[in-house]
Amino acid sequence: PGAIIPVFGVHPWWVDEQGEAPSLAAVQRLSAYLDRGAGLGELGLDFGRRTRPESRPLQTLIFGQQLELARAFRKPLVLHVVQAHDEALAILRSFAPLEGGGIVHSFSASRTVARAYLELGLSISLGSAIARKGFERLKEAVVSLPLDHVVLETDAPGQLNEPESLWDVAEAVASLRNLKADEVLKQSRANLIRIFKLTLPEFSR
Repeated sequence: PGAIIPVFGVHPWWVDEQGEAPSLAAVQRLSAYLDRGAGLGELGLDFGRRTRPESRPLQTLIFGQQLELARAFRKPLVLHVVQAHDEALAILRSFAPLEGGGIVHSFSASRTVARAYLELGLSISLGSAIARKGFERLKEAVVSLPLDHVVLETDAPGQLNEPESLWDVAEAVASLRNLKADEVLKQSRANLIRIFKLTLPEFSR
């Protein structure tokens, strides 16, 4: 407690794997867990290679049903969106205003896409992609992001990331913004506390 803070949601990968009946049942059960979590997620759309094209209508349905729950419970979102930003943004706009706010997990898209999420009151979560070679449009986006809507994460599909790798992410962001890594980490922490309404011990390194 206080160190591990859960969120609960129905992930689009699971929707793709399980199909209609289990996914609909999972959304029905989800409301019983939301009071125990700080937010709702991961939820969203994944139209990448990891999922089957025929699952897209069901992903879209389950995404919308979860957004209904988020609105009812006023919970912040943890969004998983892969190769489906236009579709996800259209759905999110139909539910605006998003009173609970939230974050776009493992963001790697363009400045234009980032701005669209910011206009909905969401924040951008940056992982280890920002510290890798390439990802130039992501790095261009990070230069323009308001720091009060940026959070950092260690999740990195395809490789194991230890918690200490958060420092590498902070250093990468700091180098793009002419800041110190400590400043970026402290702002990320403050943003997470605000978004998820957390109570955490004092920051130290």
